[in-house]
Amino acid sequence: MKRLKVLAMIVAVVLLAAIAAGCGGSGSSGGASPAPSGGGASPAPSGGGASPAPSQDNKVYNVGFSVKDQTNPLFVDMVTAARETIDNYNKAAGYEKIKLNVQACTGETKVEEQLTTCETFLTQDVDAIICTPLNSDAFVDFVKRCNDEKVAFINLDTMVNPDMLKSIGANFDVFIGSDNIWLGENVTRAMVEDFPDGCKYFVLGGNPGAATHIGMDQGYNNIKATMSAGFIELKYELCNWQEPQALETTSNLLPTYPEVQAIIAFNDQMAQGAIAAIESFGKTPGTDIKVYGSNFVGNAPQFIVDGKQAYSQSRRPLYSGQLAAECAINFIDGKTPIHELIDTATRLIEFPGTVFRQGLFTLKDGKPYDMNGNFIYN
Repeated sequence: MKRLKVLAMIVAVVLLAAIAAGCGGSGSSGGASPAPSGGGASPAPSGGGASPAPSQDNKVYNVGFSVKDQTNPLFVDMVTAARETIDNYNKAAGYEKIKLNVQACTGETKVEEQLTTCETFLTQDVDAIICTPLNSDAFVDFVKRCNDEKVAFINLDTMVNPDMLKSIGANFDVFIGSDNIWLGENVTRAMVEDFPDGCKYFVLGGNPGAATHIGMDQGYNNIKATMSAGFIELKYELCNWQEPQALETTSNLLPTYPEVQAIIAFNDQMAQGAIAAIESFGKTPGTDIKVYGSNFVGNAPQFIVDGKQAYSQSRRPLYSGQLAAECAINFIDGKTPIHELIDTATRLIEFPGTVFRQGLFTLKDGKPYDMNGNFIYN
C-alpha cells in the first residue's frame, strides 16, 4: 500500500506536466483553483487529458452517479467536482457528449434503494456507473452484472468487497478513495499525541457493513493495541455517520461518564454532534473534552481554527470526484488503462488524507490555505 501511495503521488505530478504540455490552448475550467498543497497527490486538470475532437454524429454517452448522500458535505463536494470535470470535457467537445445523472440515497441505511437506483441505470443504457456504495457486500452481484454488460463500475469511497468479487470472477474497473486504515490510525494517534499520560475516551463509529467503517475501525484498533494502560475506552458506539445520532448518543453518555476527556469520531458530522452535546452539558469542547474527527467538512475547518475541534483529516472529496469523472471519460474514450494513476494489478487509486490541526492552516472565504498561503486542494 505504501508503494501505491507513493506511485500515485509521483504519477500525478507527471500527469500534470504532460497534460499541461498537451492541452496548451484548450479551454480551462471556470475559476481555476490556486496551486494545490497540503500533501497527497496533486490533482490532474479536469477532463483526464487532451480532449478528443467531436465525433461526426455527436454521439451522446450516459454516466450514472449513485451517491450515498447529498446533505453530507463530503459527498456534495464529490458530486460538484465530477460535474465540473464533465462540464469542462463537454465544452471542449463542443456539445454535451456525456450526460451525468446523479441520484442520491435518502439515508445511510437505504441499501436496497441504492441497488434499485443502480439497476435502473443499467436499463437506461449507461456507459459507466460511479458509485459510493452504502454496503460493501451488497453490491458484489451488481458489479458482476456491470462486468457482463460491459458497463464500467467506478467504485468511489467505499470499496465493494474484493474477496467476494474475486470468488465470482468479478471486479470493479477502478476503486478511488482514501486509505481507511490510515485514517483510523491517524485520528487515534492524534489523541494519543495529545494525552501522553493517557485519557478516558469515547469512540463514535459509522455503520458496520461499510468498508469505510471496517477500515477505520481496524486502524483504530491497530493504535489501541499500542496504547499505554493510561488510555481507557469508556464507550464505543455506532452512530451511522450522522450528526443527530452522535448528538443524542453523546448526550446520553456524558451524565454517566462525566470524567471523559476525549472523543474520537470517524467523521466530522459525528464530531460536530459530540461538540454540540458537550456544550449542552455545560463543558467546553477543546478544553474540557477534546474531539477528534475526520473528513474536514462542514463546520470542522472553523471549529479547528476556533479550538473546538482538536483534529480532522481530509478524504480529498474534490480530488476523488474529479478522478472518478476522469475515469468515466477515459473509459468512454476507449483509453487503457482507464486512468494513469491506477496500479493495473490492483485497480486501486488510494492516497493518504491531509492532516488538519490548529496552526497548520488558515481559512480565507471559508477555503483552507497552508501557512505559506497556498490553497489546499481538498
